[in-house]
Amino acid sequence: MQRKKRGSIVGKVVIVSVIVAAIVAGVIALMGIFGIRSVYMNIIEEELRAATELSASEFTMMWDGDWAYDDEELTKGGQPVYDEYFETILNIRESTQLDYTIFYGDTRVVTSIKSADTGDYAVGTTASEEVISAVINGGENLYKPNITIEGEKYYGYYVPLKNDDGTIVGMMFAGRESSDVNKQLTNFMVIMTLVFAAGIIILIAVGV
Repeated sequence: MQRKKRGSIVGKVVIVSVIVAAIVAGVIALMGIFGIRSVYMNIIEEELRAATELSASEFTMMWDGDWAYDDEELTKGGQPVYDEYFETILNIRESTQLDYTIFYGDTRVVTSIKSADTGDYAVGTTASEEVISAVINGGENLYKPNITIEGEKYYGYYVPLKNDDGTIVGMMFAGRESSDVNKQLTNFMVIMTLVFAAGIIILIAVGV
C-alpha cells in the first residue's frame, strides 16, 4: 500500500512540475516573441533611415548644381535627370525591395510607387501635411511606421533634399510595405510557436 501511495504522489509531483515548466516556457516564449518583434522594428527603422539618407546623398551628388522642377522636367544643375534617376530608382528597388521617391517641394517627381487608380507611377501626387511640416518646413528626418500611400500601408522614412547652399527644396523617401514586414514577423512567430510546442511535448515525454 505504501509503495502505491508514494508512486501516486511522485506521479502528481511530476505532472505539476511539467505544468509549471510549461507555463514558464510559455512566458519565456512570449517574452522572446515580443522582444524580437521590438528588435525587428528597430532594424526596419534603421534600414529605412540608412537607405533614405544614402539615396538622398547619392542622387544629390550624381550631378552638380541645384535641383529644379518646372512641372514638366526635373533638372539638376540645368541637366535633365528624370530618365536617369527613374531608372536608378527602379534598379535599387529591385535590389532592396524598398520603394523610393524623390520629392520636389511636396510633389513626387520620381517614384517607384504606382497610383492606386491608374496603375501608372504616382508622379505629381503630394505628401501629407504632417510630412511637409516636419521635413520641408522643419528640416527634420521623419519615420512613419504606419503611413498610407496610394492605398498601401508602409513603414516609411523621409529626409530633406537640399541644394548646395543648404536650402531645402524637397524630400527623399524610402519605404517598405507593411504587408512585407508583417509577413516576415508572422513567419518568425510561427517558428517560435513550433519550437515552444516541441518543447512542451519533450517536457511531457520526459515527465511520463
